[in-house]
Amino acid sequence: MPLASGLGQPGGCCDVGYFSTVHQGTTLPIRANEGFVKAFGAALIAAATATAPLVRLRFAPKPEKTAAYLRDGSADLEIGVLSEMGPEVRVQALFRDRFIGVVRQGRAIRSRWSAR
Repeated sequence: MPLASGLGQPGGCCDVGYFSTVHQGTTLPIRANEGFVKAFGAALIAAATATAPLVRLRFAPKPEKTAAYLRDGSADLEIGVLSEMGPEVRVQALFRDRFIGVVRQGRAIRSRWSAR
């Protein structure tokens, strides 16, 4: 079962137990941007190591949004801001993030923003 097909299902790849039952002794290629890998890579590796010591995660850069790597099998999982990628690709929201902007006092752009 490809990693992508486990998304959103009980025991799916969002559940660390997924690593122990499906992919023992394999390498899972994951395409993600550098920010995601910095923020979550260590925790994902620790979870995989704890539940399936023979599974290796290989993070690969994601310079463009395309399902081609999932289709050709060179990636099992793609993480990032994705649009519809085709009927054969399952997309699952992992989380939502919130961005804020900070402007130095006295800058002209500040007059256009409302303070909260």
